[in-house]
Amino acid sequence: MALSMMVSETVSSMPNSKEEMLAAIQNIAETDIRNMAVAVDVDGIYPGDNMRKLAQAGAFAQHITGYGYNPQQNNLLDTVQAMATAGVECGNTSFLMWLQNAFAWYLLQSDNTALRDELLGKTISGEIMGTSGMSNPVKAMDGIEKFKLKGQRVDGGYIVSGILPYVSNLGDGHYMGTAFEMADDPSVKKMAVFHINGDDIQIAQNTHFIALEGSGTYAVKVKKAFIPDSRILAEDMPSFVKRIKPAFFLMQAGIALGQINAFINIMKDSDKSLMHVNKYLPERAETFEAELASILPGVVALMETPLESSPDYLTKVFEARLYAGEMTMRAANAALMHEGAKGYIKGSTVDRRFRESIFVAIVTPATKHLRKAIADLAA
Repeated sequence: MALSMMVSETVSSMPNSKEEMLAAIQNIAETDIRNMAVAVDVDGIYPGDNMRKLAQAGAFAQHITGYGYNPQQNNLLDTVQAMATAGVECGNTSFLMWLQNAFAWYLLQSDNTALRDELLGKTISGEIMGTSGMSNPVKAMDGIEKFKLKGQRVDGGYIVSGILPYVSNLGDGHYMGTAFEMADDPSVKKMAVFHINGDDIQIAQNTHFIALEGSGTYAVKVKKAFIPDSRILAEDMPSFVKRIKPAFFLMQAGIALGQINAFINIMKDSDKSLMHVNKYLPERAETFEAELASILPGVVALMETPLESSPDYLTKVFEARLYAGEMTMRAANAALMHEGAKGYIKGSTVDRRFRESIFVAIVTPATKHLRKAIADLAA
């Protein structure tokens, strides 16, 4: 199917304005996402139906040129606001939204137009689920880990083997953007789309987490899988990662913002009965509201040029992402202090959100990774 036809069909079923898009997502958040949040957290249910509803509301389209209510622009901010709107109800879901958005971003930025035409429209519409398996490659590029996947050249493509320990938004039939280095020449690295086919690319649940159990997080076992040339996202993975990295990092602000707003709501609700003592706490709902009002304009400005690559711009992106993780954990702590002992009860209003908040600071790029990256740029 021609790209123009896919664009037309996908866009025609989505909201026609930012206001319509956010209203649709808010409705999904306050009904479907809210009603499923406990099952996602406690039972580890993957919210696939909710992801498809979010797709139809335009949640995965706004940062992709050719799609969304304004197809001439990359509205990265609107994508982040969509994630934050859903994330007020469920951090697990906003995390999955980031992964779907990241996969779409990889496709958009790839020079492989045939691959983009094949998968991008389906990713945006929710027909397929896609994810980022770039935690290991990004950390490997920054000298933190070694590449987990190794490839060798064969006729028409590559044979790739290895294991990625933790990749989320996965299930049978899902797609993953990740990278491998050549076994005979580690200086050569490729980025490609892998299809979870249950055969030579399998997933296995090898652990359980204290939160985000419904994130579809598995180990990916790649066993001499043939990756055809047609599935290569980038022949030169390092330069491609430099291109996609700012948006990759900045979109995570949506996860943080959803969490912070949820904690602000918890603090305000707590004040209805505990204002007489909560007022003595050093960080209150208004503390975080004022802080967001102060810092968000700068972050929004960064989102306007996601393809910029200057060291000064990258430093600001890394600093913004670091701030987001640290502010989320501060807000989590403040909310728990507001609730007191009742917030320490399993299943309390704070319980799930507190556990989810920690993830914002440890998901790639983690706090320590960001601090290293900032130091490396300054060196």
